[in-house]
Amino acid sequence: MHYSGGSSGVGFRVARGVYVRTGGFRVRHDRIVSYTPMEDGFSLTRDRANARPEMFRTGDGWFTYNIVANAQNLES
Repeated sequence: MHYSGGSSGVGFRVARGVYVRTGGFRVRHDRIVSYTPMEDGFSLTRDRANARPEMFRTGDGWFTYNIVANAQNLES
């Protein structure tokens, strides 16, 4: 099965050729049960009755995994 997420938000120009897009494809940190690094991204599993891993390709799995897994520690 393959699903590609998207965003349903609005893009704002912040500089020439640079846009920031707000979207609706967000995952709450307190609802994540586990993170798993992969070669080209990471996967996470949410706290749900029918929990399945959701995979995100980013190009650098360990770097992104470390940022996402430790982002919970930054929120105060």
